[in-house]
Amino acid sequence: MNNIESLLVEIRDLLVLMTEQKKTRKRKSKVEALDLYTPDFEDTWRHYPKKVNKRQAGKVWYKTVMRCATADPTQNWPKKILIAVKAYEEVWPPSRIKSEGKYCLHLSTFLNQDRFEDDPNAWPKEDTNGEFGGPAWEPTVD
Repeated sequence: MNNIESLLVEIRDLLVLMTEQKKTRKRKSKVEALDLYTPDFEDTWRHYPKKVNKRQAGKVWYKTVMRCATADPTQNWPKKILIAVKAYEEVWPPSRIKSEGKYCLHLSTFLNQDRFEDDPNAWPKEDTNGEFGGPAWEPTVD
């Protein structure tokens, strides 16, 4: 019986340890999420026209800034991204978001595709037909 009792004590101790580790992991992920929302990110988020999935955008923003800073440490990447986001905000006013919002990129997509490196003049304006340019599509009546 002594072996069984000691085995049960070991199992109980392992379960307690696993429960504590799980709680620590959850707390750590919440703390990491709060660390993602730096003032530079919050500034970018405030100006971005389509506010969807902030947590994912924060993760991608952090990775993008780190990746770009590693590639070219001479530039101020948060400022460069913010300038591009402000230009994108001008292309997507609230009236356009209401009518064509499904075509506006999420911030995470904007960052993952390095759209902040694009020429803002190439972004489609409100009166054009999406990425293809030209007049907005009008149905024909026969």
